[in-house]
Amino acid sequence: MLTKHITEDIISRNKIVKALDGDKNFASITHVQVYFIIIYPVTDGNKDKIYLPTAKPLTKLNEYVSCSVVCAEAGPSLRPVLHGVILKHFDLVSTTVTSIPMKEEAQQGQSVNYDVEVFHPRRSHYLLQQYGLVGPGSKLRVTVNPGDYETVKLAWTTPSAKNRWNQFPRCISALPISPASVNGRPSVCLTSFLLSGRNVMLE
Repeated sequence: MLTKHITEDIISRNKIVKALDGDKNFASITHVQVYFIIIYPVTDGNKDKIYLPTAKPLTKLNEYVSCSVVCAEAGPSLRPVLHGVILKHFDLVSTTVTSIPMKEEAQQGQSVNYDVEVFHPRRSHYLLQQYGLVGPGSKLRVTVNPGDYETVKLAWTTPSAKNRWNQFPRCISALPISPASVNGRPSVCLTSFLLSGRNVMLE
C-alpha cells in the first residue's frame, strides 16, 4: 500500500516538473529505493512472541520504485544492520583497520589496540582482488552479523623512516573514506592522525 502511494506521488510530481517546461531548479524523479526497517524490542533470543513481516531483499516493483524490508533488533545490533543497508544503497564496501595502537589517559605510558571500520567506494577491493591480495576465500574477509555484509580486515603498520623507499608501493588510486562510527574515540583519533598529513600502511 505504501509503495503504491509513493509511486503515485512520484508520477504526480514528475507531471508537475514536466509542466514547468525546462525549469532547471527542478528535476524529475527517475527511481527511488525504499527501505522499510522494522525495529523490534530486545527479546533475549526469543522472537516467537513478536509478529514480524518477512524480510525481503531490494526488489524492483515498477519503473519508479524498488523496495526492501529489513527487520532489526533494537540496541547495539541495530547499527550493523543499518550499515548493511547503507553499503548496499550507496554501493560501498567496508574495511576494518585492526590493531591501531592508541594511548590511554587512564594508563599513562601504555597503549591499547583498537579496530576502526571505514566505508569507501568498491574500487579499492577490486584492486586488492586484481593483484591477488584478497580472494573470495581469503581469511581477511569477515562477515559482519547482524548486518549481512563483508568487511576486509587489514592490520595497522607504522611506517618507519628506516624502511627502504622501494618497500612503499606507488599510489595507483585515491578514494574517499568515512568511519563507520563517526563519533567513536578510535575513529576520531584515526581521522585526526590522517588529517595531520601522516600516512598509514595496512597489511
